Amino acid sequence: MEYFLELIQNVRPSLVQDEFYDEVDRRLHNFVAAAATLIDHTRRLVDDYAGTSFAEEYTRRKDELIAQPEATFVRDLRNFVLHYGLPTIGGTFSIGKEAFGSQIEIPTASLLTWKGWKPNSRRFLESRGEGVVLTEPLDAYAKSLDSLYQWLFPHRDVLHGAEIAEVNRLRDRFNETLTGRTPPSE
Repeated sequence: MEYFLELIQNVRPSLVQDEFYDEVDRRLHNFVAAAATLIDHTRRLVDDYAGTSFAEEYTRRKDELIAQPEATFVRDLRNFVLHYGLPTIGGTFSIGKEAFGSQIEIPTASLLTWKGWKPNSRRFLESRGEGVVLTEPLDAYAKSLDSLYQWLFPHRDVLHGAEIAEVNRLRDRFNETLTGRTPPSE
């Protein structure tokens, strides 16, 4: 309770508030930077399969994901943070009989001052009224990415099953040699 009251008080400078919002800024920056990095790494991996049905299906799924307004917003938010600055962070707090609640928000007016928003992101921001509840687009984007990668990762075994089996066979022979056991005949 004391921490919560320290966080919402506004009558004197608050170290708790400063630390809290610094941590929100850090985590937001890390999230949007990681999202962009993940896209870059995956693009390089999938480029090795250009022209295959795997690459075509990946492209279809990726295009579905990036057509979502939350995805465009997160990608543009990364560019906002990188090229314009950290957004103004605010929040709403509620006190109930048995619980406290909070939401981290970014005022849309402060975001819309940047000219770099793509049309889809700008429409997304304009649809949010006075503020974007930060967890909503970030959670939606993370869920979409998770779905894409749940599809992507099992294809590693399909695409590279023979190579993986050969590496495993070589590892087993190496371990057998180290332990002094005679490798089985092939």
